[in-house]
Amino acid sequence: MSEPIWITELTDVQVRDELDRRHPERLRLRPRDLAGISAAMDLVNEIWTPTLARARRLPTTKLHERVGGEYSFVETLRHLLFAGDAWLRRMVLGVQGPLHEWGVPPDLPRDAPPDTGPELDDVLAVREQREVDVRAHLATLAEEDLRMRVGGPWDPPDLPAERRARVIDCFRVVFREEWWHHQFASRDLDVIERG
Repeated sequence: MSEPIWITELTDVQVRDELDRRHPERLRLRPRDLAGISAAMDLVNEIWTPTLARARRLPTTKLHERVGGEYSFVETLRHLLFAGDAWLRRMVLGVQGPLHEWGVPPDLPRDAPPDTGPELDDVLAVREQREVDVRAHLATLAEEDLRMRVGGPWDPPDLPAERRARVIDCFRVVFREEWWHHQFASRDLDVIERG
């Protein structure tokens, strides 16, 4: 009799494939060309729209409430602002000093003070402007530009090209972050709504 396969024994590819089977929209978040990037950006908006409507039905204080030591709903969006700034503004657009002051880096410390930061609509306004900027930049790119290797302003100047990210991969990282953090935010909204 064979032993069961536990989740810890699965490869990253097996986990990815199973997630893709359960959530086929994930495939659209791994674009291969400029049209795919634009479509993935549309899909991210599609995914978040009903979730944002759901969140807006809650009292504002609930949007700053953390569940299980994770980001609050607003902090989740602030983290996605950070990810977009780091991977798209810094790496793809080449903007110096691109990180917005409201961006929340990964790994919320256990002793983080309560979330008393900006309100949901203020954060969304910044995210929307970032999207406008990225879409305007996309309009200037050719397909071959997506394979170009880019480095951020903090990378050492002698960083070998093979260690630099391709433009297309920068977008894929952000889209992966958007999908996963949408999952987390939805899960946490379930908890908050149950009270």
